[in-house]
Amino acid sequence: MLRFLKPITALASSCLLLALAVPGCTDDVESKAPKGLGFDRFVEVYNRSVDEWLANQIKDTEKQIAAAQTKLAETEDEAKQASIQANIKAATELLESFKFRQELDGYFSFKDENSIPDNLIWNDGMDQPEIGDPRATKGGTFRYYIPSFPPTARRFGPKSNHSFRGRMYDDIEMPLVNLHPITAQYIPGVANRWAISADRRTVFYEIDPNAKWNDGTPVKATDYMWGIYVRVSDYVSDPYYKQYLREEIANVTVYSDRKLSVTVPSPKPMMPLYASVIPAPQEFYSDYGPDYTERYQWKPQPIIGAYRVEEDGLKKGLSITLTRDKDFWAKDHKYYKNLYNPDRIVYSLVRNTSKALEMFRAGDLDYQVLNKPDTWYRKTEIPPVFDGYIQRYTFYNQYPRPPYGLYINVTKPLLNDQNIREGICYSCNWQKIIDAIFQGDYGRLENFSEGFGAFTNPDVRSRRFSISKAQECFAKAGFTEKGEDGILRRPDGTKLSISITHYSIPTYVQMVAILIEEAKKVGLELRSDSLEPNVAFK
Repeated sequence: MLRFLKPITALASSCLLLALAVPGCTDDVESKAPKGLGFDRFVEVYNRSVDEWLANQIKDTEKQIAAAQTKLAETEDEAKQASIQANIKAATELLESFKFRQELDGYFSFKDENSIPDNLIWNDGMDQPEIGDPRATKGGTFRYYIPSFPPTARRFGPKSNHSFRGRMYDDIEMPLVNLHPITAQYIPGVANRWAISADRRTVFYEIDPNAKWNDGTPVKATDYMWGIYVRVSDYVSDPYYKQYLREEIANVTVYSDRKLSVTVPSPKPMMPLYASVIPAPQEFYSDYGPDYTERYQWKPQPIIGAYRVEEDGLKKGLSITLTRDKDFWAKDHKYYKNLYNPDRIVYSLVRNTSKALEMFRAGDLDYQVLNKPDTWYRKTEIPPVFDGYIQRYTFYNQYPRPPYGLYINVTKPLLNDQNIREGICYSCNWQKIIDAIFQGDYGRLENFSEGFGAFTNPDVRSRRFSISKAQECFAKAGFTEKGEDGILRRPDGTKLSISITHYSIPTYVQMVAILIEEAKKVGLELRSDSLEPNVAFK
């Protein structure tokens, strides 16, 4: 039986601008990555380059602390003193983490199993309930669609951060440690047990002896070093990984084929998850080199999960098929035996959502997400629904919500003023958007990170539309006069005008139109910068 699903999507809790400011890597990140090296030589050179980077960071941080202490001694204003003291505290903690890293045996190290501490408390997470329904039947083909074809099959590197990478890799990959979807407790993934050091900076993992890549090769501890190697080597341009892995991972140590540890610069919550790094299959990357981008452009990487894209499963411009590994290493595992049921998942390219709905009604697709009221209330008022051949469902769950809304580039003039940012929040009438466009079906997030259980702060509340509160905030920023067009200005003539970059799809255009009209009531001019999705994303 075919089914419609109508998820209740939440709007973001605060008004932010869609134009994202993504901090890039400095030239220093690029220059520190070794060039033209195989893995063995890379380990030696990368260790040395990280040591040099740490020494420079310590020197620079000590200078910053000294300068701040001098400024503190010269400042009499209590508010400024408090701000400087907070900066000194943060810099001191950072300095301590750098010095801690200097005491480690390099970024990569190899040790004997006897060097693993004896007093560790190992966990295996096998006390949680089973996941999934044992009555589910395995087999068959599940058919869905994608609105655009991915620009590459590579897992990392140029253009790899596309909309399909989650379905192709991230969502079906097996991490070292997983979270139970109901209890939110740790359960085994690739690691069948793990332990945290006394200082809570290092996690020790023991790899399940059955774990293997879905090309049949066993998973080894050194695969996790290779995962870093292929991402930070200069054979590939990937500034995010180069910066993140150098700054957020302090050490990876291999003790045997099945045992490794990962150390981070300072203790973090949920350490078994935070310290987990992404592995790479060594055999697959045996040809890794300066031509990586071209050589691996359309070669899907094996993963440790239940599905993979076979050689004939990628039909460029047409479809991508994920095939279930019938010999999946965890197919009988307590937590995974009832999952991964379809033999194949076929994603066909269908650029038009209306055509996708027609294909669903014709039986060419197996389900359809109905996240627009027009589709739910009108386009599905059809005989197959009335006769019960297609069933529509609205369901609720407790899960992290995607924060749809506006994002602020806080480095831009005007937007770098907190009073203006708060005023923008009060100027956005999200409730009118919910009522007018989504017919009251959407909900309002109270903060950016809802659905994370104990990590979600219940005391944070979103700012509702308020003309008076918005104008109070803008007045604090100096916008006290109104022009003939009703838009607020500063005495020097500076106009309260902000540009919103957004996708040129109809729903977004409608939403921004409402925001613009409602903001005029406050005295804020919002300008629409409508771009094609690919252009806006870049």
